[in-house]
Amino acid sequence: MAVFTSLIPFGLDFITPSNLLNFSSSSEAFTEILFIDSNVTDYQYLLSGIKPGIYPVLLKNETDGIVQIGEHLSRFENLEAIHLVCHGSPGEIYLGNTTLNLSNLSIYLQSLQQWSKALHPKANLLIYSCEVADGWQGKAFVKALSQITQTQVAATTEKLGQGYWDFTVTTGKINTELAFKPRILNNYNHQLAFSITANNNSQDLLNNLLGNTSGLSNFNLEITGDSSAVGLFQDDPFGLTSGIVLSTGNAVEIPGVNTASDFTDFGDLGADLNTDLGNPGIDGDAITLTITFDANATAKQLFFQYVFGSEEFVEYGGDIFNDSFELLLNGNNLAQLSDGQTVTINNLVPNGNDSTVFHPDYINNPKNPDTLTKLDGYTKVLTFSGNIIPNSKNTLTIQIQDVSDGSLDSAVFLKSGALGTVLPTDTTPSVSFSQPTYQINENGSLIGSEITINRSGDATQPASVDVILTDGTATGGPALNLGIDYNNTPISVNFVANQTTATLNIPINADNNIEPTETVNLALANPSNGISIGSQSTAVLDIVEPNITLPVVNLSISPTSLTETETLTVSAFLSTVTNQAVSIYLGFLGTATKDLDYTVSSDVIVIPAGSTIGSITLTTINDNLLEDNESIIIDLSSLNNATAIGVQQVVSQLINNPNSSPSPTPEPTPEPTPEPTPEPTPEPTPEPTPEPISNITLDLNPDCSCDSLKPPTINNIIPNTVEDTINGRDGNDQLQGDERKNALFGGLGSDEVYGKDGDDNVYGGQGINTATGKPNETDVLFGNQGLDYVNASEGADKLYGGKDNDAIFGGKNNDLIYGDLGNDTLIGDLGDDTVIGDTTEPQFENPPGQDLLFGGEGDDMMFGNGNNDTLSGGLGSDKLNAGKGDDQVFGDEDADEIYGDLGQDTLCGGDENDTIYGGTATKTIVNNGEDNDELCGGNGDDLLSGNEGQDIIHGEAGNDTLHGGSDGDTLIGGEGSDRIFGDSGDDILWGGNGNNTLTGGQGKDLFLIELQGQQIITDFTQGQDVLVLTTGLTFEQLNFTLNNGALQIQNQGQTLAILIGTPAINQSDFVLAS
Repeated sequence: MAVFTSLIPFGLDFITPSNLLNFSSSSEAFTEILFIDSNVTDYQYLLSGIKPGIYPVLLKNETDGIVQIGEHLSRFENLEAIHLVCHGSPGEIYLGNTTLNLSNLSIYLQSLQQWSKALHPKANLLIYSCEVADGWQGKAFVKALSQITQTQVAATTEKLGQGYWDFTVTTGKINTELAFKPRILNNYNHQLAFSITANNNSQDLLNNLLGNTSGLSNFNLEITGDSSAVGLFQDDPFGLTSGIVLSTGNAVEIPGVNTASDFTDFGDLGADLNTDLGNPGIDGDAITLTITFDANATAKQLFFQYVFGSEEFVEYGGDIFNDSFELLLNGNNLAQLSDGQTVTINNLVPNGNDSTVFHPDYINNPKNPDTLTKLDGYTKVLTFSGNIIPNSKNTLTIQIQDVSDGSLDSAVFLKSGALGTVLPTDTTPSVSFSQPTYQINENGSLIGSEITINRSGDATQPASVDVILTDGTATGGPALNLGIDYNNTPISVNFVANQTTATLNIPINADNNIEPTETVNLALANPSNGISIGSQSTAVLDIVEPNITLPVVNLSISPTSLTETETLTVSAFLSTVTNQAVSIYLGFLGTATKDLDYTVSSDVIVIPAGSTIGSITLTTINDNLLEDNESIIIDLSSLNNATAIGVQQVVSQLINNPNSSPSPTPEPTPEPTPEPTPEPTPEPTPEPTPEPISNITLDLNPDCSCDSLKPPTINNIIPNTVEDTINGRDGNDQLQGDERKNALFGGLGSDEVYGKDGDDNVYGGQGINTATGKPNETDVLFGNQGLDYVNASEGADKLYGGKDNDAIFGGKNNDLIYGDLGNDTLIGDLGDDTVIGDTTEPQFENPPGQDLLFGGEGDDMMFGNGNNDTLSGGLGSDKLNAGKGDDQVFGDEDADEIYGDLGQDTLCGGDENDTIYGGTATKTIVNNGEDNDELCGGNGDDLLSGNEGQDIIHGEAGNDTLHGGSDGDTLIGGEGSDRIFGDSGDDILWGGNGNNTLTGGQGKDLFLIELQGQQIITDFTQGQDVLVLTTGLTFEQLNFTLNNGALQIQNQGQTLAILIGTPAINQSDFVLAS
């Protein structure tokens, strides 16, 4: 039996939950070990079905796989079998970034011999690689491996996968079963090799290529060229999965290891189409697919996805005789890179081996690469997009041709099922980490984003996935004992139906050791209920020593609008210098589409150690399409060695195809040359007298009105004195009062109870002290006219106050409450309630009633509707909409979402991370200051947006994000490090304490600078915006330093403000606050 010789320092790359639960220093649970290469397609699915007793390890593709295997085996002894799962070809296997074959066995001889020390004398070695034992090379390789490792080897001459898992060659008796469960083997829809089969059947090719072809019909495909140049591929290394390949060489020769980074003459082996991509042959090889189809009036554009690759990379970049490649739609070549350039060898590698000028869409594939294709380079997955001629026959021509040499071949790969009028979307349910890295303090508090798992695709069914934790540089264990940094017990994450995100907490040991940042590897495994593991299957958690202060990152963008073919810059700024390089990973959102509407120089901004600024560029593409303006939103998705405060997002507008052309400027009429005037004798230049700096009076109150307001409380509301009692029976009753003051009791069952004209007490159950309703009973209660008291008890009830001033209690469960007319007091009480102050009847445009709404416990939705209402969310994450009128809204506890809507509202967030909008979430036309709101974030990291009106916005405590919206707003950050956006209008931006980022937006803005805090001002415009000196500061006390294009304003060595993109300012840019 296998015995662990050491656990704590093991540093595993991947282990399954069922095995990890058995870990101990003396465990005999593992009798076999499995190594799976990360280049294997959908390796996560295979790992989700490993049989018990097998210890799995994921081989990283960036390091030597033989070395990785040796490191892991050194900690085992007496293993009965090794399973190797990797790509292969006759006589060789690919492990990590290493190829193992007959020619280099002697180099790895000593390492391979060490394997036997971890093995039982009769151990087996099972090699799950396609065709590795085929031919004389394959059989010799398998025999040599058996002798060196002292194992009996099982391998195959066939392609493994897609239901076929037979080992056709063995060197002795094999007692070991396959490592994977039968269900996994039967359902694994890939092969352990990139494979191409020749196929020139027009209908097969057409069926493979077509996707959603709505609006198109009568397809026909014709092939021109040698039949060996076209085929079907699957499990490619480019990211297409499967499809059609066209080549100027023999298509089936494309898979395999690239053995030469440049052209090598292997001798005259005949025509080029019979060669191994790169041998001499016939000049002018060409292959063409011509696809014709009819389009009706609804068809607008044609799409598909493809990859172009060639043997002419990279040494022939810049040559005039490179291969020709075209994607012609109705005669127009639309083979374009992400920046709009035509797909050619020279545009991808313009200067041969000079990698500094490689195009961002190019992937180099030199000798002995990670990517198993003989092509020396290829593009990223590109998207074809072209306008269809409606109500006509259209022609798509796909052509690739050798030019001049006839020897260095090229190929184009077309994705299966992608050609059509709609870009295909993946609805397969899957789970992924939300980002590649997370950070947590050693005391367990998160830095930035929570550790989140996202579920995409069909989410209608419950599902689960396990998170496996293994050592990076941190040391894990089943308990937080001395020497253990984190608890490595697997975490099961469960999704209920329609849940798309889940977060998890990882126990961290807060020891007293001062140590550098340590890492934990996170991996997803064992998905249930038919879901798969997505592309972000792994992540890294950084454990940061809490007394190490990370710099704060802020993003900026310039310009904030641009047209097609223009370039903008996205910059990142650190609050302090750090001795570590900082990586900022970006996400790209908005209505504009990355790689279709624009390209970026990189998805990552890297700020070197010792610097505080880094940037990337974004270039828009001229697509010649007539379309509306689009937004480009750049989002900070994750960080290394830094932190961010609140939502980090910058926005620019893409103005598409401006329809006005500039008029030509006439040539000016030349003026006669004047006679020179004699130079006067220069007078001495007088010293300038400094102009005094002007003053401005600002009536700003740092305290929010919410601090002086007392949230409403529920007074002792007692039922009415009644004249008559009406009781329902057990079952579903319908009760109605009369003109007197009635007490109506629905009792058991789902009842309909109607008061009438008097001041009634209406109960769903048997009264407030004997709530006998049940959760599955649904009562409908109407107070109607009179000062009514309505109490639902338990159940998901509907309650209506009717006319006059009513008091309504929702009770337990999720209730729907309407106050209707009158000044009502509405109490959701327990459950996730919907509480609506006024009627929604259209005949009451401005219904009377100033209502008091209490959410109570639970996640409530509350609507004040008309007039001046007071809303109190209570416990739970509530959504509160004040409606018309001048309202007061209190979010109270937990993370709430608040909308002031129309009127001059006071909106108080309370505790936790709230989202507050002064108006609605959409544009609303208001007049005469009727929407001047005051927003107060309270505690927590809040998002506040004034929207319309001249608003006063207070972030208060926490790291907040403030948006003024339209009109002139006053934005006050308060405590914490805040991000403040004035948006449009003449705004006042006051960051307060902390490291704040201020963006004025359009209008003449005032930026306050004081001794406390540091203000990063991203868009100061001289002659328009003004810097306001507060707290006794004067211009003479300031020093100015230019650092990487950013102007730092300092006082006695303390940086008070940083102006981005402003190289110099003068005294006229300042005023003094009085």
